[in-house]
Amino acid sequence: MADESDPRRADRVDLHGGDWLELNRALWDELVPIHVASAMYDQSDLRAGTARLLPMEQQELDQLLPDGLTGIRVLHLQCHFGGDSLAIAQQGASVVGIDFSKPAILQARALASEVGLDGRARFVHANVYDARHILPEPESFDLVYTTWGTVGWLPDLHEWARIIAWYLKPGGALYFADGHPTAHVFDSSGSELPKFVYAYDTDGVADIVNESDDYADETATTTNTVTHEWMHPLSEIVTALQGPASPSSSCTSTMRCRGRCTTRSSITATDFMAGRAKSGCRWGCRSVRARKTAAIRCNTPCSTVFWRRVVTFCCRSARSRGVCAARDWPERAARFALPQTP
Repeated sequence: MADESDPRRADRVDLHGGDWLELNRALWDELVPIHVASAMYDQSDLRAGTARLLPMEQQELDQLLPDGLTGIRVLHLQCHFGGDSLAIAQQGASVVGIDFSKPAILQARALASEVGLDGRARFVHANVYDARHILPEPESFDLVYTTWGTVGWLPDLHEWARIIAWYLKPGGALYFADGHPTAHVFDSSGSELPKFVYAYDTDGVADIVNESDDYADETATTTNTVTHEWMHPLSEIVTALQGPASPSSSCTSTMRCRGRCTTRSSITATDFMAGRAKSGCRWGCRSVRARKTAAIRCNTPCSTVFWRRVVTFCCRSARSRGVCAARDWPERAARFALPQTP
């Protein structure tokens, strides 16, 4: 159990300022030009007028919004330099992107102007926890969108969920996609299989990370290396999202690891991500900062409705930044004789 007086605990963190915010912001300010120049964040499709989100996201949003994005008002939280925001705008939506990095917001505005979307996309410089004061537009968005490595930078998910609920119109929807938190307990180096290294539940205490490499450009070295990152179990995420509508609601989650697609939870693991996906085992290779993914095959069909037999598996690359050791997982699983999914 964590020390209740620990200043790194989420309930003792000043959500509007302090070392955690300034250190994290300094890193993301520095990462903007690195990511803009990287192949991972290539914007060629956006410039060609054909931008789309990741296939999983695009498919799920198409099913969530069968009439398309035209006329839909979208709030993109933690939008970085706006690539995904503009991909949504290019499909007809009106988008407001929020990010705590001023260089990211300036780059997003410049990119929007370059591709002729500045009339449909607006970018606001704000810490998520200050958003209601900087963008006072309650119940004005049809969709709040936030994906891949966002909540790990936020100490208080209950306040995050209240902000989302405050912005959504009655009947509006949240689209939240991220790796399953159980994936974040792993780390790996070199050609090793991922190992259990980190706690699944840190009781709200931040991990202080000191690393100089970057997930989007393996050749880059950052000078702002110290960050505060939070591990949020699935139960915490879902309970927070249930909270604004039902403050007394709660849930728990469990996991077991047998080297394959075996994540379980007491609630459906993906319902909160897209509002329509059935229960399943989504292991995302995007811990807090890394986007590297590796598709693997389950011996038994993965019950995640959109991914079916394909599921992503993650090493804790927020720490290692190395190539995910699960890339050739089927061969490694056979070599190491890992148990099969029952």
